[in-house]
Amino acid sequence: MTPSIRTSIAYIAGCLIQKKTFSALHDGSLGNVIVLSGSFNNGNIDVHDRKNGVSVIGLSVGNDASFLHSPENASITLQHNGVEFKGSDTTTNRSFNGSVIGMTVKLYDYDEGKYFYYGLVE
Repeated sequence: MTPSIRTSIAYIAGCLIQKKTFSALHDGSLGNVIVLSGSFNNGNIDVHDRKNGVSVIGLSVGNDASFLHSPENASITLQHNGVEFKGSDTTTNRSFNGSVIGMTVKLYDYDEGKYFYYGLVE
C-alpha cells in the first residue's frame, strides 16, 4: 500500500484505540511529521491532510471501521480489539495488522512485507 494510505490507517487506528483525536503523526520511515485534522463524532470518521490533499471519510461502529481514502479511492476495513488492530486495503487486496501502545503505532504492511512505526502527536 502507499505511504499515504499507511499513514491514514495508523492515524485512525491510533485515534480509535486511544479514544482521542491527535493533531499529527510522526512517520518513522520517512522521518517527517504529517499534520492531520480529525473528527470521530457519532461513529463518523472525517480526517484531512490538507498539505497532501488527502481526505478520509467513513464509519466506526463498535470495534469495526470502514473508510474511503481519497484521492486514491482506496476502501479500507479495520477491526480493533484492545491495543491490536487488523484490516485490509482493497487497492492492493492485502492485509495489515498492528498495535497501538501508548503514543506508538506499529503497522505491518503485508504488501511491503515489513513493519512501519508512527508516533501520535497531541
